[in-house]
Amino acid sequence: MVLFDSIEDAAYEKINDLKGKGSISALINRTDNDKKRPELIEKLKTFSVPINAYAHPTQFYPGKRIGIITDLENAIRTDDIGKINSLLQQLGKNRTYRSGKSQVPTMRQLVLIWYLENIFYQSIPDIMIRLLNSLEIPIHTGENPGLMKVGFGPGGDRDGNPFVDLGDYSASSSFD
Repeated sequence: MVLFDSIEDAAYEKINDLKGKGSISALINRTDNDKKRPELIEKLKTFSVPINAYAHPTQFYPGKRIGIITDLENAIRTDDIGKINSLLQQLGKNRTYRSGKSQVPTMRQLVLIWYLENIFYQSIPDIMIRLLNSLEIPIHTGENPGLMKVGFGPGGDRDGNPFVDLGDYSASSSFD
């Protein structure tokens, strides 16, 4: 499953239309065609997109495995067969799941922090820059730093995980 996920992620730009429906380019083209660019710019001053990160214990891998998966995706992108082989061997030597107490919300939070550091911190500014550039708004004059807000809520679901008790419980919070 990890190999298929890595291949799919590595080929994402090839199998998906990054300028098609739902993209920033499509949004800008539609507002321009409808002559509503000024309205979009005005709405973006107060609009906010909440991005909430959750980690159900069955939906995440141990930390070492996440790093290997990321490296595998990059090796597939560059067609580095030797590196791909080495990474697949490493995957074979690492657990594919978390067991026991490692499923407490604290451990789930650590996994989400990895995604925050390695995915969100690069992606959010990239999206913001592309949006502002597409609207011909100088980056330093963007008026809404809260356009994209990241929320964080592992452990708040109380979904019957036998390793979650009141001492482990952590309420959802949001990064502003």
